[in-house]
Amino acid sequence: MQCEPLRHSLVLAAFGERELDPPEAEHVGCCLRCQAELARASRLRRRLAELRAEQLPPPEHLLGDVLAALAGAQEPDGRLAWRLVYLVGAAGAAGVVVLAGRTLSRGRLAS
Repeated sequence: MQCEPLRHSLVLAAFGERELDPPEAEHVGCCLRCQAELARASRLRRRLAELRAEQLPPPEHLLGDVLAALAGAQEPDGRLAWRLVYLVGAAGAAGVVVLAGRTLSRGRLAS
């Protein structure tokens, strides 16, 4: 059996999406390359589960700051200034990227 066609099956098996059939399991049992690929996929699954479970509390003043900024960002006709809405969305997206990068780099250092 070739290793390359088995890679996708190894990832699916590590994530619990399917089981390896007997020939595949036999190959993994004697192939160090496929064992390493299965171990990498399993570590990735665990890291993603940790990332999903990790919740950081927001700063205490965040809600008040956002509400104050939104209250001060109304146009004369009462509509919100869209640039502020975009800014708040971009700040949230940046926070997610920073958190994901921190978690993944911490995992990389641990392995």
